[in-house]
Amino acid sequence: MDTEARYIRQTILPEVGDSGQEKLTSAKVLIIGAGGLGSPVLMYLAGAGVGQIHILDGDVVSESNLQRQPLYSEAMIGASKAQEAQRYAKKLNSEPIISYETEYLNTDNALKHISAADLVMDCSDNYQTRYLINDACVIAGKPWIYGGINAWQGQVSTFNISPDCPTYRCIFPEAPLNQSSCNDIGVMGPLAGMIGSMMANEALKYLLGLQDDLLLGKLLQMDLLRNTCATLSFRRSRTAGDIAQLKSSEYA
Repeated sequence: MDTEARYIRQTILPEVGDSGQEKLTSAKVLIIGAGGLGSPVLMYLAGAGVGQIHILDGDVVSESNLQRQPLYSEAMIGASKAQEAQRYAKKLNSEPIISYETEYLNTDNALKHISAADLVMDCSDNYQTRYLINDACVIAGKPWIYGGINAWQGQVSTFNISPDCPTYRCIFPEAPLNQSSCNDIGVMGPLAGMIGSMMANEALKYLLGLQDDLLLGKLLQMDLLRNTCATLSFRRSRTAGDIAQLKSSEYA
């Protein structure tokens, strides 16, 4: 495979170039969740040549996944998502080191997995995992990119790229009492593709060092039903870091 030809459409961009491609090749990214968001995130990061990608997901493919998770087919129903996602990515690009584990992120393994990555992608679908990712990233000093989808609406933001950067708890201090999910209210398939693609774009910008153009202290909100897009600004909370450290002490 001609590596130069493979990545030419991005290396000709002034923001990338050969030096930027080298940054991508040397990067280590952890993808937590290989579902609706994880599918486009993995596809675009592997396609861009991110050097090491680790996939973490303990779920198996179900028939209801096929509507919004293009990594999988009917023949894969019942198979491990993480394993099938790894196989797909290796067929897409044989150059990166793409590994996987068939387990969920939990309080016992969070710091181990997150500490080994340069960047964490939250492609999970529940609040418990999201707060665990935030708190573990705070204690490990790791940046992470968040994506959330429900019905026709999605959100994207980037957190914790530096000690004074806003965290998830700065805008959402605690989980809501009514924790509805896609399983409860549904989700449109194209929304997962769009939000996951934006997450992948944020990841590539971060890895290329384009920090001035990241969604830092900004929550991008998209509504595909009404064709609207808005950005909500927020600041770092004085107590957010302390709360995260306190919460994460149980798995430190």
